[in-house]
Amino acid sequence: MSNKLRKKILKKKKKHTHQVHKGQHAAITDETSEQLMQMGLQCYQVGDYRRAEHFYRQVLIGNPDHAEANHSLGVIAYMVNRFKEAVHLIQKSIRINPHSVDACNNLGNAYKALGAFDEAIASYEKALALNADYAVAHNNLGNTLKAAGRIHEAIDSYKRALAIKPDYAKAHNNLGLSYKDLGQMDEAVSCYRKALALDPHYGVAWRNLAKVVKFKEYDEDVRAMEELQAKDSLASEQRIAVNFALAKAFEDIGQFAQSFSCIAAGNRLKRASLHYTIESEKALFKRLKRGFSPDFFSCHQQAGCRDKTPFFIVGMPRSGTTLVEQILASHPQVFGAGELWDLSRICQSALWAEMTEQEFDSYIAGLTANRLNDLGLEYIRCLRENSADAQFITDKMPHNFLLVGLIKTMLPNARVIHCKREPMDNCYSIFKHFFSQGTHNYSYDLEELGRYYTLYSDLMEHWQHVLPGFIYTVNYEELVADQQQQTRKLLEYCHLPWDESCLSFHKTERTVATMSGTQVRKPLYTDSVQLWKRYEMQLEPLRQAIFG
Repeated sequence: MSNKLRKKILKKKKKHTHQVHKGQHAAITDETSEQLMQMGLQCYQVGDYRRAEHFYRQVLIGNPDHAEANHSLGVIAYMVNRFKEAVHLIQKSIRINPHSVDACNNLGNAYKALGAFDEAIASYEKALALNADYAVAHNNLGNTLKAAGRIHEAIDSYKRALAIKPDYAKAHNNLGLSYKDLGQMDEAVSCYRKALALDPHYGVAWRNLAKVVKFKEYDEDVRAMEELQAKDSLASEQRIAVNFALAKAFEDIGQFAQSFSCIAAGNRLKRASLHYTIESEKALFKRLKRGFSPDFFSCHQQAGCRDKTPFFIVGMPRSGTTLVEQILASHPQVFGAGELWDLSRICQSALWAEMTEQEFDSYIAGLTANRLNDLGLEYIRCLRENSADAQFITDKMPHNFLLVGLIKTMLPNARVIHCKREPMDNCYSIFKHFFSQGTHNYSYDLEELGRYYTLYSDLMEHWQHVLPGFIYTVNYEELVADQQQQTRKLLEYCHLPWDESCLSFHKTERTVATMSGTQVRKPLYTDSVQLWKRYEMQLEPLRQAIFG
């Protein structure tokens, strides 16, 4: 677009804005709206979301019911992790234009990011009702089914996408992730390699491949990743991914300095893309401790649903939560349901960070005995969708440590197992692993990561103080050093009889949809204990943030 045309549009925008302030409502012409939409699209395509949003909002000044402008703003809100806003905007665009396949698909993406899987699935199905050959919607439906634990249905969706579009590299990659979750590593590797054959610049597929293979030398795969990393034209998302892949490869072959360099580069790029502040986390943790006080619990001693089904496994990511769940899920009385979003959705905890202090106080005040009982019953209903007949079911969403106060009053007979790991090892393991969009935004900067860890540790001390005896702590280092003794203690806390199968947890066949899915299919090992020492100098900002 020429500078002359750009100036002309900006002049019109300025004039129109001036008129609106005067109370006049001269409409932006269709021609100008189209030009603004094109300028917004150009900014969006180069990742300048802020300027793109500006242009789209100018369109809405003249025409609030412009379907595509609402849709485009919703997509931008999704890209910068404002998921609730994304849902609102895309819903509005669909009300204006109910036949937009892309809008229905993107509404599904926004719902999925909020953990609203049923709504996301319904949105994808609406898109597919409009166009049954929409491979992207089949793929995204597969992603949501996978996140909801419906792994075999997810595989069917990916295969439908590939039947329509055999060269769909993302669907091959996602199919590989599903096979990995099922422990079918050869099939997973085959899918990742198909994706890379179709798109050698697909850094995300390289990252997923690196997770499931053990590099033994500086081979052609490592060279290919280095060549990709060096390309100036590589998109940011793929550059981030290939940095994490190379970090894993270099660590495997003992080139630790190169490994950390790649980790740091990937994290810097990811952090630069986020609108995030650790201060908002600090405010939330402060509210939690204030709201869930000794007085709160003394007033709700008789509240909640008395069901004993749930075992909540909480803690920081990479603290051993997947290992503990795999041990428990190997017991014949326990079903391992994995990381469930149900508790967060039911308790609306995804919105807590957005609430003012007054809104949060009002939320806490609304937790009457009847309300807490209803929340507990609703959670049990959702939990039972994973297994109708298991005596106990695990929920291994690590960040449910934020919700321990609600768990106690919603489900007072539930078991809460806290997984704790040496802080530096725990945080380094977080730092070297890439997390999906919208989660763990504290993890991409060493100082912020350390500060978040101290917030978590302080909150766990608060729970232990106000709820003595309610939480059982499993120490990762003690577990890998003395598996049998620590497993016995864990089963005793859970009121489970001893079962030898818990010691052979790596033989248990079940879906494991977490980063640790490959590790828990092996016997216990101690290689990761004190691993951070290899990077002691580079991790000094982390150590300072945790220990001062």
